[in-house]
Amino acid sequence: MFSPYLLDELKKTMELKEQAILFQNRRGYAPVYRCSSCGWTQQCEHCDVTLTYHKSQNQLRCHYCGFRASMAPTCPACGNSELRLQGTGTERIEDDLAIYLPEARIGRMDLDTVRTKNAHARIINDFEEHRLDVLVGTQMVTKGLDFDKVSIVGVINADQLLHFPDFRAGERAFQLLTQVAGRAGRKNRRGKVVIQALQTFHPVLKEVLAGDYKEFYRREIEERQEFQYPPFFRLIKITLKHQNPETVNRAALHLGHWLKDRLEKRVIGPAMPYVSRVRGQYLLDILIKLERNTPLINQTKDWVMEGVLEMRKLEGCSGVRANVDVDPV
Repeated sequence: MFSPYLLDELKKTMELKEQAILFQNRRGYAPVYRCSSCGWTQQCEHCDVTLTYHKSQNQLRCHYCGFRASMAPTCPACGNSELRLQGTGTERIEDDLAIYLPEARIGRMDLDTVRTKNAHARIINDFEEHRLDVLVGTQMVTKGLDFDKVSIVGVINADQLLHFPDFRAGERAFQLLTQVAGRAGRKNRRGKVVIQALQTFHPVLKEVLAGDYKEFYRREIEERQEFQYPPFFRLIKITLKHQNPETVNRAALHLGHWLKDRLEKRVIGPAMPYVSRVRGQYLLDILIKLERNTPLINQTKDWVMEGVLEMRKLEGCSGVRANVDVDPV
């Protein structure tokens, strides 16, 4: 997970008695526990996500509902005993970095390490007082921190930020990478930022490296206009939830047809979201794209509420929950 260049820069930083920050926006040790033979992964019993391994507790945990499980000794699908941890979280970075930099004092700041009272302040104070040489963390380390001796910031896996299925992924990645880069070279001192990525040609990465906000804005705003996203269009996302997948599917199809009769091509879906089951509830999304027309927007809100009431009149669908989010963030 560490490029030779990043390791060399970290070693130089330690020799100069300076400090480093490593950013990875994923906590835990590894996000996937997979069979090397058939590809089976250990998943949450209540959510459609893989369980994340946390080495400190030696258990797998779901970051959506909190479900916990022990690691399967053999694959239940094919019986293979070679199951492997894949992916990288902050806990693994902290663990492996100690092998390459055995003399470095390494700390970690993420949701797991700041749960106790005053833990957050203690970690920041230790780093500020130089009782830590390297601070590994999630986006907690990107905002509001100002340390004199931080001369290098490393981003372990920038691709993870860029490929999230949301039209704002590029905007959030640019913002987060720019913020974390600003942690290096504070108080009139030059610093260095090392961004590791597989797709080094990605336009967002080029714009971050160049500090070219105007080019980022120009490209992003053109894409949003072409594909009818904010700020040119308003969005309404309707998420339907039910513990029975057939029930939520029937309800979503009915609501989708009902809205399309009134809004035509402005209605997209129903479709399964990125995570299609959370806490035992199956999810389906309907997305409405509207021109910035106040009368139409007000009329659509009325149609959405009326459509949800009509949907719940279907036999067996009275328990379907509908969450309506206008201009979802």
